Amino acid sequence: MIAGAIAIRQRSIIPGFGLSLGVMLSYLGLIVIIPLCVLLLKASDAGWAKIWMELSSLRTLAAFRVSFGIAFLAAAFNAVFGFIVAWVLVRYEFVGRRLIDAMIDLPFALPTAVAGVSLTQIYAENGWLGSVLAVAGIKVAFTPLGILVALAFVGLPFVVRTVQPILQDFDREAEEAGALLGASRWNILRRVVFPPLVPAVMTGFTLAFARGIERIRLRHLYCRQYARLFRDRSAADHHQARAVRLCGRNRDREPDAGGVLHPAAHHQPAAGMDPETARCLTMHRALTRVRRRASRCR
Repeated sequence: MIAGAIAIRQRSIIPGFGLSLGVMLSYLGLIVIIPLCVLLLKASDAGWAKIWMELSSLRTLAAFRVSFGIAFLAAAFNAVFGFIVAWVLVRYEFVGRRLIDAMIDLPFALPTAVAGVSLTQIYAENGWLGSVLAVAGIKVAFTPLGILVALAFVGLPFVVRTVQPILQDFDREAEEAGALLGASRWNILRRVVFPPLVPAVMTGFTLAFARGIERIRLRHLYCRQYARLFRDRSAADHHQARAVRLCGRNRDREPDAGGVLHPAAHHQPAAGMDPETARCLTMHRALTRVRRRASRCR
């Protein structure tokens, strides 16, 4: 009897474990598991060939390259410099340290739209830093470098706040023992200080990488023009169709001074010309003709 009572008490150390586990699994299933399963089922209706075609398209590959590639570079940058910032804030006393420590959390409180607009105003060609960099031939706004700067800005606090508590609780007696044994500063840092900090640095790197992938609106606000480099054929067809419709509205008007004929005459590609080049040339000619007629009507 006594042994059975002790076993029952040991099994119920945490009161309400069954209820808590059920609530947790229900919440996880309703919010995460079921939506993901429905998403996979809806995607499988299109067929594996269609899914592979969409995943291997130029636009999708460009989105993966921008989202994952630059987010990884920004997270690696934050892992290095976030460790340095945390080290300086913990190990040194200087004027303004508390102010800098408080400003580390600024990207947490700053809305995404405000961050994107602020970085654009600072790093644009007529901005505070952008004008100085433009003299050196470096363009930051609306470039991949701008995406890197924006993601480094929003991801730095994750590394600093992850490494800083570990440094504060680190026992400095191990460093003093290494120094007494004749180890150099580099060996003390590499063999004594850094190994306990590796899990914290990797955690901060992972959080910064996830934050960089999630900040899609910031990339849209700050690097909107960079997406023009990855327009696919459907976008070109859309603009071409719009140009043809605009030209068709002016079909019954008089020809231009240069003797431009029916708009359909511009849709005949030259012999030996690539179809994509011919399509772009046709769109350019149609838009030029519409602008010319609009200016003459004014």
